[in-house]
Amino acid sequence: VPKSAVTLLQGEEVVFMLNDKELYPQLVETGGIRNDWIEIKNGLKKGDKVVTEGMFLLKSLLLKSQIGDAD
Repeated sequence: VPKSAVTLLQGEEVVFMLNDKELYPQLVETGGIRNDWIEIKNGLKKGDKVVTEGMFLLKSLLLKSQIGDAD
């Protein structure tokens, strides 16, 4: 996947996946890096749709929703 698709969330490597109009973080195990691409060893299967841009915004929205749930 593009390197831009992988981000850290609470110390874990994740990608944001799209499934039936819903975005959610998916834990992944990464491998080698070549140019702008990073190998995913575990956590994805062929055909999965991942977000490749806007990670900061997605993480912010996720954390905001978690804080809102704590009330």
